[in-house]
Amino acid sequence: MDRSSPVGTCTVLFALAVTAGTHLAAAAPEQPAGHERMVAQLAELSANHPHGFDYAGEARQARLLLESLPDDAEPALRATFLAEVGTKELEAGINTGLARLIEAFDLATRIEGPERRGYMLPLAYQIGVAYYRMARLRSCVDLREPGSCTIPGGAPFRDSEARDQAVEAIRYLRVVLDATPQEAPRHATALWLTNLAYMSLGQHPEAIPERYRIPAHAFQGAPFRHFEEVATPSGLDARGYAGGAIAEDFDRDGLIDLMVASVHPNYQIRLFLNDGLGGFRDATAASGLTGITSGLHIVQTDYNNDGYADVFVPRGGWLKSNGRHPNSLLRNNGDATFTDVTIDAGLADVHYPTQTMTWADFDNDGDLDLFVGNEFTPDQPSPCQLFRNEGDGTFVDIAESAGVTNNRFTKAVAAGDYDSDGHVDLFVSNMDQINRLYHNNGDGTFTDVAAAAGVEGPMASFSSWFWDANNDGHQDLMVTSYSLNGPRHPLAEIALNYLGTPSTLDHPTLYLGDGTGGFKDVSGAWGLSRSELVMGSNYGDLDNDGYLDFYLGTGFMTYEAVMPNIMMRNVRGKGFEDVSADGGFGHLAKAHGIAFADFDNDGDQDVFTRLGGALIHDSSFDVLYRNPGFGNRFLTLTLKGTRANRSAIGARLKVDIVEGGNVRSVYHTVGNGSSFGGNPLRAEIGLGLAERVLGVHIVWPGSGTRQVIEHPPLNSFLEVTEGAQHYTTVDTPSFVENSGS
Repeated sequence: MDRSSPVGTCTVLFALAVTAGTHLAAAAPEQPAGHERMVAQLAELSANHPHGFDYAGEARQARLLLESLPDDAEPALRATFLAEVGTKELEAGINTGLARLIEAFDLATRIEGPERRGYMLPLAYQIGVAYYRMARLRSCVDLREPGSCTIPGGAPFRDSEARDQAVEAIRYLRVVLDATPQEAPRHATALWLTNLAYMSLGQHPEAIPERYRIPAHAFQGAPFRHFEEVATPSGLDARGYAGGAIAEDFDRDGLIDLMVASVHPNYQIRLFLNDGLGGFRDATAASGLTGITSGLHIVQTDYNNDGYADVFVPRGGWLKSNGRHPNSLLRNNGDATFTDVTIDAGLADVHYPTQTMTWADFDNDGDLDLFVGNEFTPDQPSPCQLFRNEGDGTFVDIAESAGVTNNRFTKAVAAGDYDSDGHVDLFVSNMDQINRLYHNNGDGTFTDVAAAAGVEGPMASFSSWFWDANNDGHQDLMVTSYSLNGPRHPLAEIALNYLGTPSTLDHPTLYLGDGTGGFKDVSGAWGLSRSELVMGSNYGDLDNDGYLDFYLGTGFMTYEAVMPNIMMRNVRGKGFEDVSADGGFGHLAKAHGIAFADFDNDGDQDVFTRLGGALIHDSSFDVLYRNPGFGNRFLTLTLKGTRANRSAIGARLKVDIVEGGNVRSVYHTVGNGSSFGGNPLRAEIGLGLAERVLGVHIVWPGSGTRQVIEHPPLNSFLEVTEGAQHYTTVDTPSFVENSGS
C-alpha cells in the first residue's frame, strides 16, 4: 500500500529498508538473586511436570492395566483396555497408539452377539480420527506444506504418506457413517472429519457421497482480499503449543517485535526481534530470558513508567490444585534484556492457578495496577487478586478490601471505563458461572453490577474485551463462549452449524454500551449466532475502514477437536460477516495468542497467531498473515503519558476526519486488545478513504487531561506527549515496494 495514495497499486514486500535493533546485548546479562530463584522454581516445575498435564503418566498407567490382563481375557475386555491405552498414547504423542486401536478393532470384529457393533463403531471412529490427525501432523507440521492446514481452498496434501493416511481416515469414518443413525452425535462428528479428509485430498465436494457432503458454499463467507501466510520466510519458526503472544516494540527501534510462550512448563519463552529487513531473529538467549518458561497467556505493560514494555506471565491455568505455579513479572531493562522481578515486586507471596490478567490505572494515580483472575475450585480456593502499584517497583494485594475477589473460575478479565465516569471498571468472565461487572466506585472499592447491566452471560464464557464496535464513542463489551456441555457433542455442533442447523450452545455475545452504564445484547442482529468454541481472540482493523474486526482461535482439548479459526469483518458498525475463507484465515490448528499489528510499518495491520493445543500431538508452527492492503488511510500514534501512565493504557482517542465530503469520527482506546491477545500499545488507526484529518482528541487516563492535535497529516506515524502543544513525527523505518507489480 502506498502511503501517499488512497489506493495502493503496488504489492508491498514484507520487508523494511533498514537494519534495526543493533543495540541488542551480545550475551545474556548477569541476573540478580530473585531472577535466579524464579528460574530454579520453573526448572523444578519442568522436571516434575514437563507438559503440565500428565499425558505420559496416564499412558503408562493404562499400559500397566493392559499388561495385567490374563492371556485368556475375553476379546471385549482386551479391546476395551487396548482402546484406552491407544487413546492415551496418542494424546501423549506416542504413535504406537494407532496400532493398539487397530488391534482393538480387529478384536471387536470377533465379538459375538449384538454388543459387537457397540465396540466396533467407537473404535472405527477413533481410528479414523487418529489417521486424519497423523496425516495433518505430517503434512502441516513435519513437512510444513504451505496452505495444507487451511480450509476452504487450502492446498491438498502432497506427501504420499499423508495422503494414504487421509484415505485410511475416510475408510474408517465411512464405517461409522454407514452404520450410525443420522441423528446420533457421532454421525455428525464423523461427517465433519470425513469432509475435512476429502478436502485434504483435494476431492471436496465432488468425491463425497451426497448424503455425507457438506456443500462447498457452506464454507464460503463474504468476499475479501487474501492474506499471504509468511511466518516461515520471516524467520518465525517457533513450534509450540497453546500459549500467548505479544506484538510490541520491545527495543524501541520503531519496529514491532514478537514474544511467544506456551503452556507446557518446559517450553522456553522466546523473543523475536524485527530485523528491519522483512524478518525476525531469535534474540531469546541474549535477552536474559533463558529458563523463563511456560505461559498460556502473556501481556505487556510498562509498570515502572520508564518507557520500555515489560511483560507479565500468568501460569497454572486449568490445573486446579496442581496449578499453584508462580507468575512472572519480567522487567525490560531498556537494552533488549529482561529480568524477572516477581519476588522483589511482592507478586510471589502466594500462587494460584490462572491464565488471565489485565493492567490499568484503577486508582488514577499515574501508574498501572494489576488484576489477576484466578481459577477458584472447591479443591483449590483461589480468590482473584488486585495488586496496587506502589510506584516504587512493588505491589500490594488489595482485592479483598476492594471487593473484587470474585471466588469463581475466572477465564478472562477486561478493563474499561464503560460508563465514562473517568474510573476504570472491570469485567470478569467466569466459566460455567455468572460473570461479573465490577463498577469502580472511585474510592478504592468496586460493586458488582452485572445483573443490573444485563451482562451476566453467556454462562460458558471465555475471552472477552471492551471496545467500540459501532464507533459511537461508547465502550461495548464482547464475551466469547467455550461451551462444551450442550445436548450435542461440541464437534457435532460445529458440523451442524455448517449444515445450517441452529446452535444449541452459547455463542459469542456482543453487548453495545450506551456510555452511561447500560448495555444491549445485539448478537443475533450482528450475525453472531453460531457457537464457535473460542479459546483465543483479538481484534483490529484489517481493511483500515475505521471499524474494528475480530479473529477467533477455536478448538477444545481433545484429539478429535479440529475446526477452522474464524475471522469476522465489521460491516461499518452494523454487523459482522465471516471472511475466513477468502482471507485465508481458516487454519485448522488450535489457536490462542493473537496479535493484530503493523509489523512492516506500511500502515495496515498484519495478523500473528500462536498455534497449538495442549496435547502433545497438537503442536503447530505459528502463522503470520501479511496484509495485502485495501487502499485506505491510516494514522499511527505513540502516546507518552506524563501525569498519566507512561504507555497511556486506557487513553481514549477520537479522530475526526473528512471522508467523501462528510465529517465522521473514528474512536480508539489504547490497550493490548482482547484478554487473550497481545496487540502493540501504539494506536494503529484505520481512517477509511479520509481526505484529511481535522483533529485527534485525547482523554488521558488517570489524569483526565484533554488534548487536541489539530490537522495531523494522513498516513503518518506520530508521537504525542501528554500536555505538549505539538506532536513529533516519528521517523519510522521505511518499507520497500515492488515496482514490478
